[in-house]
Amino acid sequence: GIFTVELAVGGDRFSPAQRWSVYTGVVLPYLKRLLSDPRRELRAEALRLIMAAAGIFTVYHADLATLVHEDLEQDVALNLVHIQLHRRIKALRRLQELVPGLTAPTLRYIIMPLVWFSAVDPQEKDRMKQTEGSYNLADEAVRTAGAIAKALPWRDYSVLLSTVLRELKAGKTYEKVLVKLIVAYVDAFHFTLDPAGEELLLEKFSAPLSFDPASARTAIHGNTTSYVEEEDGAAVATMQKARIVDAKGREVTLVKGVPSKGPA
Repeated sequence: GIFTVELAVGGDRFSPAQRWSVYTGVVLPYLKRLLSDPRRELRAEALRLIMAAAGIFTVYHADLATLVHEDLEQDVALNLVHIQLHRRIKALRRLQELVPGLTAPTLRYIIMPLVWFSAVDPQEKDRMKQTEGSYNLADEAVRTAGAIAKALPWRDYSVLLSTVLRELKAGKTYEKVLVKLIVAYVDAFHFTLDPAGEELLLEKFSAPLSFDPASARTAIHGNTTSYVEEEDGAAVATMQKARIVDAKGREVTLVKGVPSKGPA
């Protein structure tokens, strides 16, 4: 690992193109995985190495320069993973102001994992109760996550929301924080909805499952697919799915369920 990092961010033996290739193809993906590691020390080291690489690949990581400050007390990159909780909280507050200047990949893959663990890591909560209870790291992380969600495009935003919903469904011990994150993400929803799309959604979910293509003025495109819905290994319904288009030319998928007969 150390040799690979050195190859990517330094070493006069290699051309800039070679260092760039190794960094983007090998080192950076590995460092991104470390940013999601439960161990704070590894997350801190991964961020330190990424910031070191930002000093070499200045164009690729240009936005990360906004996190650095000559005054170490105001250096967001340094304090986001600082062992002192009040330094981390201060960094999160400052980060909320800097979010608009960061790119979506930086926010999602580099910053958000650090914010996530600040919100949900139970070890951090234990430390707060024992040492610095007046500083609410989790709540500040939730506010920062909301600011990040507000700056992300739909694809990245939907991934964040799906992740927290999946965690909530899994029955984690930090359910209260997950609910706060969901609220923050919903409040940060900044996408314009097409009125026609809203109308279509209402029609889709308010109409009965069964449908008559003739009376509904629809035409079936392609083959209707069928599959069996099972529960505890037993068939409970035969489902039919069809992709249709309404009178205005909008596509929608309808599902029709036919209950299976019970055992004779």
